[in-house]
Amino acid sequence: MPVKPAVRRIRPVANRDDPRFRRTRAQICAATLRLLDDTDPARLTFAQVASAADVNRSTVHQHYGSRHELVADAVAGELAAIAEPLDRCRLDGAGPVPGEFVDMFAAAADHRPALNRLGAADRGLLAARLTELLSARLAARFGAGARPDGFDTVPATVHADYVAGGLTRMLLGADGESGRTAEQAWDLIAPVRG
Repeated sequence: MPVKPAVRRIRPVANRDDPRFRRTRAQICAATLRLLDDTDPARLTFAQVASAADVNRSTVHQHYGSRHELVADAVAGELAAIAEPLDRCRLDGAGPVPGEFVDMFAAAADHRPALNRLGAADRGLLAARLTELLSARLAARFGAGARPDGFDTVPATVHADYVAGGLTRMLLGADGESGRTAEQAWDLIAPVRG
């Protein structure tokens, strides 16, 4: 079945900086995650989400143009929260793989059953959204100087995009061997260690 592209709105339906907008969106995402525990993502409806989030169905439609967009955003938000150790993790590339990095992949492996139920369209949008979230987080760290040596000729944002893409692929493919996966992912950040 062909996937409908995400709806492009000419003008935003609300101010994304408005706390009410963010609260409602978080409420919708939380309800979606709860429903995904028991519901096949392909059968999830906006009506179910609206009821679980205690909002109108039209409110869900105002925030999301498709079910794929909704599922991807909810799951990406959850996985981005798993990646919070990146904010505390040293990124200089020196020494062994930081424990926070291993913990991040162990937490991602815990989400494997839910990720395996996602269809190709949901996984594709999830990967794009998660890459965007991780890239922003890494670009802020790299821009502040928390960056391994040897990448001075590469703009921090490009380096962040590169690392975020690799981390996303590895987080979505985390199979339970978090130590080995973390070592491989650490090589994306610091490919040459002395």
